[in-house]
Amino acid sequence: MEEYISFYKSLGFSIIPLLYKSKRPLVPWKEYQKRQPTDAEITSWFRGQPRNIGIVTGSVSANLTVLDFDDESSYYKFFIKREELEKTTLTVKPSRGLHLYLRNDRPIRSFKISKLKLDIKAEGGFVVAPPSIHPRGHVYHFINCEVKGVALVSDLESMIWARASELGVKKRVLTPTEHKLGVGKACYRGEHPVCIRKLLRGVKLGERDEVAVRLAGYFHVERGLTEDETLKKLLNWNQRNHPPIGEYSGDPSDVKGYFLEKIRSAEKMEGRFGCESLFRFSGICSGKENCEYFRFYRKRRKEKWSITISRSM
Repeated sequence: MEEYISFYKSLGFSIIPLLYKSKRPLVPWKEYQKRQPTDAEITSWFRGQPRNIGIVTGSVSANLTVLDFDDESSYYKFFIKREELEKTTLTVKPSRGLHLYLRNDRPIRSFKISKLKLDIKAEGGFVVAPPSIHPRGHVYHFINCEVKGVALVSDLESMIWARASELGVKKRVLTPTEHKLGVGKACYRGEHPVCIRKLLRGVKLGERDEVAVRLAGYFHVERGLTEDETLKKLLNWNQRNHPPIGEYSGDPSDVKGYFLEKIRSAEKMEGRFGCESLFRFSGICSGKENCEYFRFYRKRRKEKWSITISRSM
């Protein structure tokens, strides 16, 4: 196990411990989506007891993206020149299917293409890595042990969807009205509703914490902004608070860390900070039936779309 840990560290991977013969994390692993574990943590996890090992995908592991094919036939169909690819990047044989390790030139969200039996593990994901043991007894192993690196692919997400399109799987094309309302993507594209405009003017002590997570949900989940874009919005909003969060902390990084935690909390609780919640905290409403955001919110709730799934389609 030590040899594998050293290898993964040399590649810049964030490592987490999994229960032995299991895919289940041994520790709360959300923290290790943001930072890599220390040597002391790794030693405490893997010393003495048998463990499986997981690798956190995404930006914390230098934009590691793993293409997880549910069966080998899907992998063979997706990659025509797979032999050449396997000479350049790590490829793992799990209990079934194949895992192809790649690096993207920018962070992307995890998503699935169900018709191709393909699960793309990126931000917010992890994979079981060699030499872990599957619950059924299969040992995860590299099929190309001579390869010691991960290939970098420019605009990997576009490449995946381009190949999916060649195989007959296409993203849904939205009408102009649907595009404006974010239908099918769970992204609202209209003007800020009156409740949001009021909250963006700033709030007083005692309200900032609750409003911060709701604004994070509005921008990151409802409008589909990236984490960095949402962080900038919240930092600008904070300057209008009375007083701003962290004004007396003396450490600006504390404020950024605080807002990043709110953004990730909102992402975890997708869909819980919609129209009713925003109205309750703003105390004003221009009339729901005349509100473009409310029409979007009501339509999405009525059709019971999953934000996580719709973002991947």
